[in-house]
Amino acid sequence: MDLHFNINAAFTKWVVTSGALHEPFVVVDIGVQGGENPRWHLLGDHLTVHGFDAIKEVVETLERQNRGNPNRHYHWLAAGSSDEEREFYFNAVAPCSSSFYPQGTDRFATERREQPRKVQVRRLDTLLKQGIIAKPDFLKTDVEGFEKEVFLGAPELLRSVLSIETETNFEVSPTYPKSHFGTLQEILLERHFLVFDLNFNRIPRASFQQALVRKGLPAVTDQRSAGKPATLNVLFCRDLIDETDHPENYVGPCEPLSVDQLIKMMIVYELHGLNDIALDVADRFSCLLYTSPSPR
Repeated sequence: MDLHFNINAAFTKWVVTSGALHEPFVVVDIGVQGGENPRWHLLGDHLTVHGFDAIKEVVETLERQNRGNPNRHYHWLAAGSSDEEREFYFNAVAPCSSSFYPQGTDRFATERREQPRKVQVRRLDTLLKQGIIAKPDFLKTDVEGFEKEVFLGAPELLRSVLSIETETNFEVSPTYPKSHFGTLQEILLERHFLVFDLNFNRIPRASFQQALVRKGLPAVTDQRSAGKPATLNVLFCRDLIDETDHPENYVGPCEPLSVDQLIKMMIVYELHGLNDIALDVADRFSCLLYTSPSPR
């Protein structure tokens, strides 16, 4: 379900080698199990990562794997809307589905063996104020339904973010009466983030799978051919041209960007295969880009 990765990102590679970027590209990854996405590694030494995970073993593994790299920082912390200690339900069967919400059984027959653990939760704005993290350019969240809490704890941090990748779904619940996706979109629209790309899987219900087996047919395993959209990965970005031409479309004023931020935004577009938008931004803001100070 990963979003597109444009491995032949010529502009990004040129920026890295030319010195056109004067400051680090900061990625904050909430739910960093497995490590940050390899697309960011094209940024080389320009990349700074702050990865967070509620699972201690995940953080210890990443610290061990990245020992000696001063630009990789992994934190055994969860991000949320308040600074507190909270119960976390570690799923020993499938750690990637661990959550702050106890899951129990579900109609998709997902196997679970939950182990309650105490985990420290911090607002991203608290970590930013304390200097534990730098202002991010890109924020990724994959926290099994806790995404709303992450964003509610980061109104100041979101002012500097250019793009966000988040896991979401269309389900409704007492926590998400407007649906998970609808709630996140409402929060992010206030900061001018629009949907630029998405990918999703389909998971058939357990009763359907059981019926197939009873008839001697194979169960569906491709996560594409049966079932409604289950889990989505969504890329939210600012549309810099639309903000310039139609500020009346947005709630609140549009945050101006520096030249470095323009370049970073083009990098985000290109790395996700949105080359047409990257070129459109370069063309539209060419006066700013071409009159910027010479690379150091």
